[in-house]
Amino acid sequence: EIIQDKNGLPKIRILDKVEYTGELLRKMHEETDEYARDKTVEELADMYEVFCAIVDNSGFKMNQVVARACEKRVTNGAFEKRIYLSSPTMHPESFEYMKKLG
Repeated sequence: EIIQDKNGLPKIRILDKVEYTGELLRKMHEETDEYARDKTVEELADMYEVFCAIVDNSGFKMNQVVARACEKRVTNGAFEKRIYLSSPTMHPESFEYMKKLG
């Protein structure tokens, strides 16, 4: 519709599930690249829309994804402390440091 509004003639086809999945993932890469450049709320909204389509296409429900994310936040932590795991092996001193962070 957007292309037609600009007097363009879109060439469209309906994708099968495998193609659609691949195109959604490609689109998410595109949107994250755009956000990396622009850092606008519009780009975040675009990423969110693609994410919602990925969830819908996956067969899971959004409430399942949110519930699992909450569980993982409790068990694995979240990103609010900006901790970066530079290696998958934890050294003993890392455990003490993590305990201090809470």
